[in-house]
Amino acid sequence: MEPKSDSNQSTLIDRLGDELTESTVYWMLIAIGLAQAWTVYVTFYHSRVLGIIITAIINKFVKYGHIQMGSFSISFLSGKVMFRDVYFITEDFSVRAEYGWLIFRWWRPYVYKELTE
Repeated sequence: MEPKSDSNQSTLIDRLGDELTESTVYWMLIAIGLAQAWTVYVTFYHSRVLGIIITAIINKFVKYGHIQMGSFSISFLSGKVMFRDVYFITEDFSVRAEYGWLIFRWWRPYVYKELTE
C-alpha cells in the first residue's frame, strides 16, 4: 500500500476555507455580524462617545472652568435632547446635573377636517 500524497489531497478545513471565501454565504455572515456589532454600539455606546466628543469641543472654548459630560443623546423624531452627568467645575464652585432632558415640539399639530370640507 502506498502512502497518500499530501500535494494531491487537501484537508477538509483547507477546502472549506477556500470555498467559504468565495461564497456569498460567507459575506452574508460577515454582514450580519457587522450589523449586530453596529446595533450594539448605537444602542449602548454612541451616546457616551458623543458625550466625550462634545466635552472635548466645549472645553476648547471655555476659558474659565471645566465642563464634563457623561452622555448626550438627541432624537429629532421625538423632539428630545437628553444628557447625563454634566459637570461644570471652577475654582470657586461646581454645578452638577445628574440627568436632564429638553423637549422641543416642532411638529405641526394635526387639524381634523371633515371629508366634505
